Amino acid sequence: MAELKYRYASALFKLAMEKGTLEEQMQQAAFVVDVLETDKCEDFLLHPHIPNSAKCELLSSLFAGKISEDLMGFLYLAVNKSREAIILPALASFMDMVEKHSGKAAACVVSAAPLGEEQVLALGRLLTRKLGREVEIQIQVDPALIGGFYVHVEGRLIDQTVRARLTNMKESLKRGGTE
Repeated sequence: MAELKYRYASALFKLAMEKGTLEEQMQQAAFVVDVLETDKCEDFLLHPHIPNSAKCELLSSLFAGKISEDLMGFLYLAVNKSREAIILPALASFMDMVEKHSGKAAACVVSAAPLGEEQVLALGRLLTRKLGREVEIQIQVDPALIGGFYVHVEGRLIDQTVRARLTNMKESLKRGGTE
């Protein structure tokens, strides 16, 4: 499935490059992902007993006139080939390709408490320096973390939560070290 999602994402990327519509296609792909991630849409598309014609009608009613013909064609192709499960992963891969091409990266920072503006700017500068690309940060607050934060960026997880630090300390003590 991983190879297939990259094949679809690459095809979408090449089409957008040829037509010079990368940014527009990126915004439209994000719109499609937002709409399809609702439970009802995803369940409907993945249901094996719903005919493809009904699935295509749903896609048409949701997106006709709102997204490009290329993106609409991709959605119809995925449904007609019974590859509905590949739609969201392929679009996510496409958006990653566009971000990499544009020299940008997206980072999701989840913290136990709201971060101050200066903290966000400092984290952004650090990530930009480490990745060698401009980083756009999306902040989320999760009080269940108790303390610290973690960052998802380019498939990596940087975990600076209290739980991770305690786990590392526990493992170190088990090994007899004093890290």
